[in-house]
Amino acid sequence: MLQIVTGTDHPVLRTISTPVQKIDKHIMKLIDQMIETMKNSHGVGLAAPQVGKNIRLFVMQTFDTQGRPSAIVEMINPQIIWKSDEEQIETEGCLSLPGQWGKVKRPVTIQVSFMNKKSVQQKLEFTGINARIVQHENDHLDGVLFVDKAIEMVSVEEAGDVRI
Repeated sequence: MLQIVTGTDHPVLRTISTPVQKIDKHIMKLIDQMIETMKNSHGVGLAAPQVGKNIRLFVMQTFDTQGRPSAIVEMINPQIIWKSDEEQIETEGCLSLPGQWGKVKRPVTIQVSFMNKKSVQQKLEFTGINARIVQHENDHLDGVLFVDKAIEMVSVEEAGDVRI
């Protein structure tokens, strides 16, 4: 399991990450370790900067339409290429900011272009919680934390069962 970097002022969390140049055995191992760390930390997404690596890579748990865990997806060099005009405010938290929650407004549906670990370029559309996870994790790659976008911060009691 990898160590998760914490703190709003940590330099690795505030640095714009560089693109992954080559998907090699080191990247494959990092992806596997990030998935393990995400699961063991009860997270639904984990970006490389959160484990001290400033590269454009994150892993995420997707959910089906009933809210049940579905596939785990790895995104290498992701680019959000379209966002819906419809937005929604939901409560978010972050493994790098334990004990903090805030209400964040984000587009409900997005399209993202990325490479998977098999070096296959993909373009997928995500909606609801899955779109929110992609946007939250992609922000990490640009040195942005959810607290930067939060409309308001909320208490643990107000946060309830937050998945992000």
